[in-house]
Amino acid sequence: MATAEKISYAYDLTGSDYCVEREFDIATGTVIEQGEVVKLSSGKVVAIGDADQDDPYLGIAAEAHTGTADTLNPRADGLRIKVKCSPTAVFKCKPGIVSTADSGNTTTWVDAEVTAVADDTYNGGYLKLTEKATASTLTSPLGTVYAVTDFATTSGTFTGAFAGGVVAGDKALIFPPVGGYGWDLNSDGTNLDLKAHGGESIVIIDVDTQLEYVYFMLRLHQFGNYMVAL
Repeated sequence: MATAEKISYAYDLTGSDYCVEREFDIATGTVIEQGEVVKLSSGKVVAIGDADQDDPYLGIAAEAHTGTADTLNPRADGLRIKVKCSPTAVFKCKPGIVSTADSGNTTTWVDAEVTAVADDTYNGGYLKLTEKATASTLTSPLGTVYAVTDFATTSGTFTGAFAGGVVAGDKALIFPPVGGYGWDLNSDGTNLDLKAHGGESIVIIDVDTQLEYVYFMLRLHQFGNYMVAL
């Protein structure tokens, strides 16, 4: 089973070898994790905090901060934090979001946990087989990557070619479609929740089904072209 891994910097879409990272003010008592998505509010770094996740964000925290002044910082109050803040930065994470089939057959994989997302959300994405149920009839080996050709929200049905047939208890990692947007962050803003969809701030740049990384950019960025919520 894949283990989730926090967000980290991958590369810049411009091809630059330089990672843009600078310090920003942070308010007293603001606790931020390294790898957490952050934004500026009243000139200070805060956690994203918007439930609908359609705000422009600043970037990814390059360090953790306890909200306590750092005596080594040259500012009088020591309240500064480093953020990777380029509007063209690409970030990566290992979401580790698993779909457990409730039922299925040779062309469908049904998971009622994903009925909260819209039709066609996963079209062009992938399922990677990670575990077979005791009674599984799938003939594909573990690690097989299935292309998702359609998704129906009413039943949580992924359409694909599942050799031998899916049964309840088969498990697979979810990979989103490249170019798709609307994916939400998890509750602490340090990874993607690929069973939650509806925001506007994240766009998928690439997926690596072998190493199980998902690459994304901040589609809405406080220093970028889209500086207001959509």
